[in-house]
Amino acid sequence: VGTIISLTFSQNTNRAGYDLVVLFDCSQLLYFEPSLEKKLYNCVWMTDTTLQISRKLNTLKNDKFIEIDSSIILPGYMNLTAKCTNWDNDCSDWNVASTLTAKVKAPLSPKSPRVTITAPETLQPCTSLLLDLSASKGKAGRDWKESTMTVTSTDKDTNNVVKLQNLLTTSASYDTIFIDKTYFNEGHVYNFIAKKCNFLDACATTNHQVVALELRYEGTPSVKIYGERQRSLMRKEWLELTSSAYVTSCDGTEEIKIDDIFFQWTVKKDNIVIPTITSEANDPRLF
Repeated sequence: VGTIISLTFSQNTNRAGYDLVVLFDCSQLLYFEPSLEKKLYNCVWMTDTTLQISRKLNTLKNDKFIEIDSSIILPGYMNLTAKCTNWDNDCSDWNVASTLTAKVKAPLSPKSPRVTITAPETLQPCTSLLLDLSASKGKAGRDWKESTMTVTSTDKDTNNVVKLQNLLTTSASYDTIFIDKTYFNEGHVYNFIAKKCNFLDACATTNHQVVALELRYEGTPSVKIYGERQRSLMRKEWLELTSSAYVTSCDGTEEIKIDDIFFQWTVKKDNIVIPTITSEANDPRLF
């Protein structure tokens, strides 16, 4: 996924004296070009032929990292040799490898990111919209290389749709995008399409449709379940869902009225209610 680099040798080595499966600072064995300003990487010999390079946990967003086509250099004075196979384990007269240089290449089949848009599917009259993409995964600890947002709509007011597209274009790299209620015309469908690519040029696309309800639906609660729409977890793990609800008035006020809103959770499979799965939370906003 872009967070680990594997350096593979053509034959078994003496690992330059390092133990198997023991972390050490890569600067003790390697250097990089372009050079890095700080000691940002750990190394570990996984086998006699494979050295694994990974970023340290305390790295910062603005740190300079290894990139595609960067060089990894193992100097000749590190005494790397082939693995000793003499019966007496004395290979002191064996030749030491000269300086070795390897270019960092992208994986042939990088893992695709997962793009997620969290937002309501219906938009109550006079309500603004928040598109939440913060649950998207797969950028490998770096900024997205490419982020785009586009919109299609049944709205025939092309000027309005163009203004909405301009807003999305300038906000595409944000984790959350706030869209004022003035961008929506009642009774129309708006389809938001998000595309994100990481630095390995692995890309993914998702979409989310929102229906702007007609004015006669004023007073209908807006309901949101936070987080990803699709989730994976082990059978032994807990599932916790958090929701919020509010009622918007067309006089310009937006008030959260948790006490006045009744929450009812339903679990369905193949559109059939499963009555045996119920919430264990005392808070009605949680499941």
